[in-house]
Amino acid sequence: IDIVFAVILFACITFVLQPPPKAIFEVTDLPEFYLGAKLFIEGRASAIYETAQFFPLQKLVFPALGERAIPLYVAPFGLPFLLPLLIFPASIAYIATKIAMIAGFLVGLFMLCRLYQTGSRWFMWLGAILPFSGPVWEALRIEQVSPLLFLSLSAHLYFMEQKKPVLAAFCLSPFLLKPHLAATVCCFHLGARRFRFVLVFALIALSLLCFTYLYCGAQAYSDYFELLNYSMINMQWMAPEATPTLRGQLLRLPI
Repeated sequence: IDIVFAVILFACITFVLQPPPKAIFEVTDLPEFYLGAKLFIEGRASAIYETAQFFPLQKLVFPALGERAIPLYVAPFGLPFLLPLLIFPASIAYIATKIAMIAGFLVGLFMLCRLYQTGSRWFMWLGAILPFSGPVWEALRIEQVSPLLFLSLSAHLYFMEQKKPVLAAFCLSPFLLKPHLAATVCCFHLGARRFRFVLVFALIALSLLCFTYLYCGAQAYSDYFELLNYSMINMQWMAPEATPTLRGQLLRLPI
């Protein structure tokens, strides 16, 4: 009965996560990631951070966006992790990405359950109930990279427990999409004297930094930091008040 209930509940959650067909591109963040990967592989990374070029190209690849425009804040050294999106043509990328995100969340949860030996019943119940939580629901609904990062962190923890720091470092490498989060994890391991992991992860990050600097050019990095500086002053694109964080919710106060 637990298996049947969990399957039915998760199917219902998946249905809830799916916005109406006409409203998909009013909420999804897929266009920014997909076009970022496309421009990177074409050797035009600098155009990602120049909104005058990026926004029209978004509407060309995803006409359903209408007047909506989404900037991309992934640093050049994180762009290679978006390349798997290009496996699918833009016309079906939304459906494929939705399936991949849900699968990534479930696989990550399964690895955590294996790590803590909770059993299959906990996995089924958590897999059915957690998508009702704010962060998981929002990440799956709008195709954010959070499910990928959750899978990355779960695999990292699993292999650290198996005493395989090199493999754990490679598993955590997608966190370079959000370098501030990667730095937090590395500081924890540094304090725990897990120097081998920190060294391998630093080498991975440095390798990607050197590769993308040579491949994308210094202009791409310059444009990236210019976009960040602009967005710190003009926050209409980041919309931090819409995020389920303490800072985001404080920004909603009329003060």
